[in-house]
Amino acid sequence: MKTYSFHSGITETNAKYIFNTPKHLALQASEGWTCYYALNEKGKCLVFIWINTSNETALSPLHAPFGSMEADADIEPKVLYEFIEYVVESAKSSGIKKLLFKNPPEVYNSPMSGLLTTFLLNQGFSIAQAEISSVIPIDNRSYEQKITDWEHRKLKQVKSAGLHFERSSSGHLSKIYAFLEGCRKEKGYALSMSLKDVQALLQAFPDQISLFSIYQESELAAACIGIQVSQDILYTFYYDHAKIFDSYSPVVFLIEGIYEHCQANGIRLLDLGTAALNTQPNFSLLTFKNNLGGIPSSKFSFLKYL
Repeated sequence: MKTYSFHSGITETNAKYIFNTPKHLALQASEGWTCYYALNEKGKCLVFIWINTSNETALSPLHAPFGSMEADADIEPKVLYEFIEYVVESAKSSGIKKLLFKNPPEVYNSPMSGLLTTFLLNQGFSIAQAEISSVIPIDNRSYEQKITDWEHRKLKQVKSAGLHFERSSSGHLSKIYAFLEGCRKEKGYALSMSLKDVQALLQAFPDQISLFSIYQESELAAACIGIQVSQDILYTFYYDHAKIFDSYSPVVFLIEGIYEHCQANGIRLLDLGTAALNTQPNFSLLTFKNNLGGIPSSKFSFLKYL
């Protein structure tokens, strides 16, 4: 007997990931949202996805590192498969011509990620973009045990030079943002969010945004704006170091401090982000992140024309 039902509209969902929460959806866009969801006979949500629709295109997320479907850990595979069918058919009947879902790194929720990836492909979705994230599992081992011999030497060097790590208060956001913006400009890149947008993010999620810094006396050498994307995952949203500190490689010291912060706060994964350039692997960046202790994890975006 079927003990679940499918629905669409605006509803409350108990999102695990910050990018699927009502407050973050509101930051992405003030309108255009529809939630597709499945309920069991007791009214418990088994799976959901928030989709933003514009010009016959439906996106999840609209503006965030990932969105897509969140499912209960005990969901039956058949329910997930039929839910995808429901989303596709409902979107098609609503006049939507294109669906694009961006999944989190597969290591975030490996069993569910495997099911979702396979079922999306089974139902005619194609992989629109394949990226590699580097994620450090947090355990009882020291950070020095996670990194390569070369990075271990650089870590000892930066510590002997008198640089120090600190977790900065939210009042330092403008300073850290300006520092990171300057670091990216030195390399010919730009930040994806404006200071105003990052400030709005901090205001909406004061407990999920963390600022980390490496100083030499009073001079910033490296910094990170981190987002706790779930209760047990920290994402290093922006991080970089000043070019004048290239010889010290202070990022390895920065990541050690963040790793120890994760150990102290029950965080199981530290996501160093993706390594891509024009949709292709950025091998030097990927190697660097893996040398910092990262383990590669696939991150897929799925596309279907209706």
